[in-house]
Amino acid sequence: MTHLNDPHTGEAVGKSENRLQRNGRGQHRKPAIPTKSAQMSKLLRRPRGATITELCAATKWQPHSVRALLSGMRKKGARLVRETRKSGEGSYRIVVADVATDEAVAIAAATQAA
Repeated sequence: MTHLNDPHTGEAVGKSENRLQRNGRGQHRKPAIPTKSAQMSKLLRRPRGATITELCAATKWQPHSVRALLSGMRKKGARLVRETRKSGEGSYRIVVADVATDEAVAIAAATQAA
């Protein structure tokens, strides 16, 4: 007897079933959707960064929620820089840590303190 519907999803099963990916238990996998924090991180890594308005538009969040995520990123160790654009609007950007520069700054600070 042939099953017309998938027992897990209730969707019709046909020739296209071979093209669908399955997970370890044989269930259909949904395509990966980037999280909103991943979308924000991508925007913040651009050379000119992103404004609160741009981040709100990308995530459909309110400004206080965007600022909360920025604060959480800082607490997790991301180096965020706030810059002012020519238009006067503030933008945020993630700065990639340069270990050699960080060590040089730490050594210089230690020698000046001593």
